[in-house]
Amino acid sequence: MAGGAPLQETYDLRAGDETGVKVGEISWAFGTPLVAVRDVFVPERIDAWGYFPGKAREQPVLRMTIEVRQGIPSFTRFEVTAASDGVEITGAHLGLVRDNLEWWRDMIVRNAAQRSASRVQPGTDVWDTLTAPDWADGGAASEAVREVRRGRPRKATDARHERVAMIYKAHLSGKPLEAIRDAFRDSDGNNISRRTAARYVSDARKAGHLPATSQGMRKA
Repeated sequence: MAGGAPLQETYDLRAGDETGVKVGEISWAFGTPLVAVRDVFVPERIDAWGYFPGKAREQPVLRMTIEVRQGIPSFTRFEVTAASDGVEITGAHLGLVRDNLEWWRDMIVRNAAQRSASRVQPGTDVWDTLTAPDWADGGAASEAVREVRRGRPRKATDARHERVAMIYKAHLSGKPLEAIRDAFRDSDGNNISRRTAARYVSDARKAGHLPATSQGMRKA
């Protein structure tokens, strides 16, 4: 209809583990160009929403946009909205967004990636709205994202060092590594390992965010 919102392709956003549980939805306008990300093709702009952990009806909703820029799927929007009868947005929610950026990027791209850049009907320039996309293998899509981001400067590194140092200092008399494990998630959404937490501490120390250890002081 003239003047109306563009028609959208909408699909479930499902976790990449054996459960395949629905964690949100992804969508893009019909006719959105499919651009190459290594060996797969991804819609040029993807809108998504996702659940926070907990009872879905009570938790805020996270809305995101990914755009492929210079062949790299990049976040361009985050929005957290509280449900009308749900819990308020807290620092814990914002921390979950920050700590799980790569998990969300991977989930969105692997659920949107396709094997072909063409969605037009053969012999025409008409967009095929009836045939389902030729979905790419999820593992191949995840690997494509890792490859294009490899070697790219990670601007979040300093922020991670600062956060690790803050958590470490706050729990120095207790169990700082366990506190750091609780604060960060791996690509599967699980707490990072103790070994990874120790590496984060070592990296933060090398970057000057924590003092060098000396004999008699706690070491990570």
